[in-house]
Amino acid sequence: MAKEADLPSISTHILQTIPDIDQWKLKRLRNQHWNAFKHFYEQDGKTVRDDEALMADFADEANDAVLFGGWLDYLLVTKRLPVEAQVFQVWWYATNPKSMNPDVDPSPWQSLFPKIDMQSREEQKRRLRRAVERWRNSKGILRDPRTELEPLSPKA
Repeated sequence: MAKEADLPSISTHILQTIPDIDQWKLKRLRNQHWNAFKHFYEQDGKTVRDDEALMADFADEANDAVLFGGWLDYLLVTKRLPVEAQVFQVWWYATNPKSMNPDVDPSPWQSLFPKIDMQSREEQKRRLRRAVERWRNSKGILRDPRTELEPLSPKA
């Protein structure tokens, strides 16, 4: 989405800041589990994929960066995010403090999710769900022009 709008994406940022990664390696890393879930067959359409070894090391955390990147690209294009995505973004910052620029003040996400990076994955996700429920109907957030109010998919 960001690429089509000629805007820098999270992938662009990664490619510019991590010297030992190229576009193909980034795509391969990003898509490895996605492809295993998405495709039962190899590209020939006949051979069943053997993703057992790959999926053995799959962890739920692998989804976080992909979701974060997707929502960031959406934000760059639309200049808005749904409340749930805004909460997820703050949660991602709080659960990944080592990925943050050390010059950036962490207090906004630390105040919303104190010490969450030290919690179990189950507890981290429980706290994310609770925060979404808490902020989903916040009048202040819903009035903010940076909040996406429209449904993300058309009604069937």
